[in-house]
Amino acid sequence: MFYRSARCLYVQALLIIAIVAIVVQLPTNAQANTSGTTPPWGDTEPWIIPQSLLDTEYPPAAEDWLRFGWDTFIAMNWPHDEATGTPGAPDTNGDIITSYNSPANYPATAWWSYNGKFQLFYKMDPGTPNADLYPGEWDNPLSPKPMLEGHQIIGDFAKAGNLNNRLRDQLDEAFIDAPLIDRYGNFVLYQIFVNQSFWEYTINTGYYDGTTQAEAATATPSTFVPMPKYGDPRDHSATGAPWYGDLPDYARQGAMSVKVAWRQLNQTEADSGRYYTREVYYENNTLDPQDICSGENSEPITVGLVGMHILRLTPLTGSTWFWSSFEHVDNVQGDPIAGTVPSFNWNCSTASSGYTRRGTCTDAVAIIESEPWLPEYPPANADDPSNYPDGLCNPQNSDSISQIYRIEETQAIMNQSPVQTVNAEYQAALAGTPWQYYEQINTTQPRSATKNSNCNCFVAPHPDNKVNTCDMTNTSMESYSQYNFLSTTSLQSELAPISNFDNRQAMNCINCHAFSAPIGAPVVSNPADPTWQYLPADSSMQVFTFLLGGATSSCPTDIDLSGTVDIEDMLLTIEGWGDCEDEYCDHDSNGDGTTNIDDLLGVLNNWGGCTN
Repeated sequence: MFYRSARCLYVQALLIIAIVAIVVQLPTNAQANTSGTTPPWGDTEPWIIPQSLLDTEYPPAAEDWLRFGWDTFIAMNWPHDEATGTPGAPDTNGDIITSYNSPANYPATAWWSYNGKFQLFYKMDPGTPNADLYPGEWDNPLSPKPMLEGHQIIGDFAKAGNLNNRLRDQLDEAFIDAPLIDRYGNFVLYQIFVNQSFWEYTINTGYYDGTTQAEAATATPSTFVPMPKYGDPRDHSATGAPWYGDLPDYARQGAMSVKVAWRQLNQTEADSGRYYTREVYYENNTLDPQDICSGENSEPITVGLVGMHILRLTPLTGSTWFWSSFEHVDNVQGDPIAGTVPSFNWNCSTASSGYTRRGTCTDAVAIIESEPWLPEYPPANADDPSNYPDGLCNPQNSDSISQIYRIEETQAIMNQSPVQTVNAEYQAALAGTPWQYYEQINTTQPRSATKNSNCNCFVAPHPDNKVNTCDMTNTSMESYSQYNFLSTTSLQSELAPISNFDNRQAMNCINCHAFSAPIGAPVVSNPADPTWQYLPADSSMQVFTFLLGGATSSCPTDIDLSGTVDIEDMLLTIEGWGDCEDEYCDHDSNGDGTTNIDDLLGVLNNWGGCTN
């Protein structure tokens, strides 16, 4: 009897040890959901992006907005329905859990199938007036994604005007125009996608043509058609005719753009299951347009998702749009228990400012007043082949590696509830998938639409248009601009101000995106605050997405957007003579990066105006 009892105890002990061993092997920041309970994103068509928060108590709490961001993330990352091939169509037979249990066989996500920025705004025939700018239908764009042996090529846009147009935004970070280089010396790659609602809006308004945008924005009164908030018949054209009645249910949301950041992975990282991965090629930024970066045996390169910005217009967020930003948990911290290291720093202690000067380990902000930027920091823009004469394929030397941490202000927000609590809940429910290793930094939306928000930061030039948070930066996308420096240091660094500051301004996505407007929109030219110069003068033109501003004009020689090509356009061409400081200067009417005799002849050839 005693022997039988002892044997039972021994078996029970073995079972307990086995259970403990299984639990220990589960991901360190989430435990598997075996309870059979409903996941936090619900079980009723979770592949459909939620349209709004109208079904919650008004105003919604910060936790509601965080869940709204996560539910959007879940639906966007639902497996794509490859059988239909329709961009954005989710596979309703797939699942956010079971479809992602094998690193070697991850499916394409719904957003990965969206059309890209350059497919919507591209040059069929660069520099030629009256070029056919129509981008085609959502499921049949005239500029298909560049592919090689079934894999996307990042940076290769054959119909763009020049090398810089191909690569701009695929390598350099917005505003700073510098690349982000990880601790192994590899470039971080970027892509921008739009949803079907954004695409259809642009098609129906004709705003894929910058000249059409300018005509609407400069009309008296303005005839500019607002961007959609719903993605259904409640969004109307200027004539009152609905655009979106025929969109499928999964596409019925307001205009949305998605920016993602990819880091190149080694084999161990790719096999770890900690990253959502894709196989891609990318441009080498040499004069040979066929020069493509690949693996040692010409195979595609495995990249892992390290950042995602989701920018949405919703019924409750017209004054600011809705912003949700996700990062990989290993970007700046790593996981000592799992044996992972931070992706974006190298041999430096954490800097209080969030990042250090390249190659020095010196706090990048500590001496910002006397030494705004060292000449070599941030690393020179990768779009210019002269800065990286050997191309982009091979890892860079250690002097080029970016040393990025997260600023204390943003980290403090992430450490608090409800951000930490909501992240933990969704990560636990996503155990066993790569999605458990992503965290939402925070969301940004109107203060008036956020319960108990008392933030004083506002969207310039409208001090009454306040947001719910001052600091929200993504280390994979705002790597060098987590702080917004004062104009006394660098006028070019000065963005939309906040109500008060001492030595620095808060940094939020809106600080920069407040400047975005349709082409030709009136701007603040003589503001009381000098930092407000060039902001949209009319809040109805503050669209918060720079994508419209990237549209090509069917009459590029009408430089001043007056509707005619005349002496003013000739003078502007002469005034801008020489190389463009960036590749999109208005007076470079043929888009080759230099304002010269060819642009002047273009003005003369179209004197009076371009013929429709």
